[in-house]
Amino acid sequence: MRRSALLLLATVVFMSTATVALASSLIGSDEDDVLRGTAQPDQIYAEGGDDRVFGGGGGDYL
Repeated sequence: MRRSALLLLATVVFMSTATVALASSLIGSDEDDVLRGTAQPDQIYAEGGDDRVFGGGGGDYL
């Protein structure tokens, strides 16, 4: 099954795993995702699935 995440930096990234790192805003898929923020403020939306979310530094919105 192919998993995807949308990086809100005008880029769509399709991945074979559900690990996404180093973005200021991201949205997970309906699958089990690992979402990691940056040292800057991030907006992270986990969506469905059994997600693991790590904000990192900065004032994050999870």
